[in-house]
Amino acid sequence: MATIVERKKRYAVVYYKHFRNEDGEDENRQVWETFQTMEDAERRKDQVEYLQRYGFEKMPDIVTVRDLMDEFVRVYGVNHWAFSTYQGKVGMIDNYINPTFGHVKLQDINPYSMELFYQSLRKVKAVSKKNRKAATEYITEHTISEIWKLLRTAFEQAVRWGLMETNPAAGIKACCRKNEELEIWTPEEFMAAAVSCTDPILSLAMHLSFACSLRIGELLGLRWKNVHISESDYESRTLRLDIECELQRVNKDISEKIGTRDILFIFPVLIKATNTQLVLKVPKTEKSRRTVYLPESVAKMLRERRATIQQEKKLFQNDYMDYDLVFCNSIGRPIERSYIDRAFSKFIRENSLRKVVFHSIRHTSITCKLKLTGGDLKAVQGDSGHAGLKMIEDVYSHILDGDRAKTAQILEDVYYSKRRQPEDIYKSGSTKAEIYPGDQNQIDLDELMEIFSHPEILMLLRSLLEERKNPTTT
Repeated sequence: MATIVERKKRYAVVYYKHFRNEDGEDENRQVWETFQTMEDAERRKDQVEYLQRYGFEKMPDIVTVRDLMDEFVRVYGVNHWAFSTYQGKVGMIDNYINPTFGHVKLQDINPYSMELFYQSLRKVKAVSKKNRKAATEYITEHTISEIWKLLRTAFEQAVRWGLMETNPAAGIKACCRKNEELEIWTPEEFMAAAVSCTDPILSLAMHLSFACSLRIGELLGLRWKNVHISESDYESRTLRLDIECELQRVNKDISEKIGTRDILFIFPVLIKATNTQLVLKVPKTEKSRRTVYLPESVAKMLRERRATIQQEKKLFQNDYMDYDLVFCNSIGRPIERSYIDRAFSKFIRENSLRKVVFHSIRHTSITCKLKLTGGDLKAVQGDSGHAGLKMIEDVYSHILDGDRAKTAQILEDVYYSKRRQPEDIYKSGSTKAEIYPGDQNQIDLDELMEIFSHPEILMLLRSLLEERKNPTTT
């Protein structure tokens, strides 16, 4: 490590460096390098620590954007990115950044050239993957935004390494149009569809995704040791799942580059020629490791699923591969996302349902829970596993906003149009029955339920109750 020492309005970077003395013996000597400003000293400190960490005698020659991205992936990406993130970002670099921007020298980049680069990306055609054709002719605004985030991080790292004076992407943002919202079912549509599903595997996956707001990888990586549906759990009403891992297919080459730090288990490969492998890995974020509570009906489905697996174990005996998975085929092998996606698409087609993707059930779940909790983001985050509240707020805020016009109308109906102002009472001498028409002892339950179905009303009542519990004096 290096330190900065201030002496007589100058700044010295102090560190130890390996030398070989006159006798041919190795020794470490303290080195002092003096700079006029703290900024220059901090830049040199970052360079020294970079060299100490990776064992280079000198900084690699990094002249162009391509050079920077190669080193950025090797040093930063390997240590900070998960498997899917690594694969996605390397793909963006290879397909869109290097071909169009990789030749540019770092010293020639400024905010203006970055603006022009982002504009030019809208004319770049989308690249198809090996097993999937590009959905659009040109790359989407979302992809442009992701490229901007990647370059901003890479340039920030270049500043730390002393390769650039400032980050040219920091002061601007790629002007992206709002992405189209994901088509989702309403909770009523989901329940109607789920009732008609006869595939037991797909039905369980649908209900768990809706009831527990699970991602599909979390579903397929669910193990029985993390399912708590015993009699004591029923009695204490603590039926729950512990989300501790997810199933994912990863590229073997990427595993070799970034290591196996996030992998909990590697499934045996059935086809030797393949370049991928199925793994159980830790969830994508720390918040994704969570406990989610189950409705009793869904817990009953899990019990039925466990009974089916016990029958299959007896039937196949030694041929059964027991990985403790909830979602597995008849001999215990894991079920992959492609199976669920195909089964779900077939189910929608055969039942003439509104077309959505399986992942949208999670969005339906979060939408429903936001409304049921009166917009309690923290409570919903506990189920959804989002990294931060802002992500939920950004994606789902329109759900609560959609009810605001209805809330205004309810206030009009309840507090204005059905009541007369107090001063009118005294002027006209009206009776209570005339001011508040209808049977005074009868409550309109439908109207009351309509009032309490709106998050803003619930939040208002909560605040009023809190004030009554904790009155303040003025």
